[in-house]
Amino acid sequence: MKKINPSKIALFLCTLLCVLPSQVFPLHQLRVHNCILAEVNGKRISTLDVLKKMEQYAEANYPELKKDPYALFHFLSNNWRPFLTQLVDQSLILADAEHVEIKISPAEIREALHQNFGPKISENLSTQGLSFDDAWQMTYADLAIQRMSWFRLQSKAMASVGPSDIRKAYQTYLQASPSKETWEYQVLSLTSPSPEGSKWWAEQTLSWIDSFHFSPEELLAYLQSYEKTENAQLQYTLSKRYTSEGRSLSNQYLQSLRPLKEGEWSSPIQIKTKDPTKSPYKLLYLHKYTVTPPASFEEMAPKLHNELLSKALRAEQPAYLKKLRANFHVKEYTTDSDGKPLQLFRLVEQYHAPLPAL
Repeated sequence: MKKINPSKIALFLCTLLCVLPSQVFPLHQLRVHNCILAEVNGKRISTLDVLKKMEQYAEANYPELKKDPYALFHFLSNNWRPFLTQLVDQSLILADAEHVEIKISPAEIREALHQNFGPKISENLSTQGLSFDDAWQMTYADLAIQRMSWFRLQSKAMASVGPSDIRKAYQTYLQASPSKETWEYQVLSLTSPSPEGSKWWAEQTLSWIDSFHFSPEELLAYLQSYEKTENAQLQYTLSKRYTSEGRSLSNQYLQSLRPLKEGEWSSPIQIKTKDPTKSPYKLLYLHKYTVTPPASFEEMAPKLHNELLSKALRAEQPAYLKKLRANFHVKEYTTDSDGKPLQLFRLVEQYHAPLPAL
């Protein structure tokens, strides 16, 4: 074994006692004020219950919070109240489940545990910081709440959604989702030094198209040849192929494309510019036109039914919870003696000095 020099030990202890302020840096520790926040039918809900719920949510959705004390502190401080309300609502539904004697067998709970945590339950629970008893109670609560949701809410919601409601929803869908028109086209742009010259070139180009039935590539080659032999003062460009939906096209383009059949050219379009000496013209060539109709009623009916059912469930739930609060004793303690909201979480600075190596 390597012997440590006694002088180094003395230096190490001296450094611990006489550390310079510049060598000290703070660590932040989260402190939790644990107290009873609510009572539901005799069952107490504490700060730690809310914290456990929030930690599970954060682990699933914002795992990076673990590494940032400030972000975790703000998340807990600003959001604990909705999580408390959720726990109160769940406790009320569980109280209602006990009242009507909802039965959930151990076999059902074990099956749900395997679905939620996989075959290696112990390892996965350890990773999430849960005991088997915690997971068992959570799974029982989830199953009981699902069953009560059906018993108290879903049956009423389903009875309120009929075939006429689905057909009405489909008509609303049709109004919001008309047939989709798509054009695949190219644009030939023509311009010359004078507005009159641009107009003449546009009309002349259209006459060549009518005579020779040019495709865009053929027309471009013809213009190039004509320019060389006649020394014409003409500027022209042929665009790439565009694919656009009707709603994304300008009214001018849409009015020019709509009458065309595939393989046809539009009449020349005069483009207005700020410079009155320039008057470019454009001709559109339609390659392909497609119409995509909205989904049929048979395709949309299941989705619309589920949407209406979810809407009906959301409408039923507040009345159900209000009734539960009237039937079961609920008391919340979320303010201090002065009536101010409780401060359940705070950050405490602890100073730590780097230790010298022996």
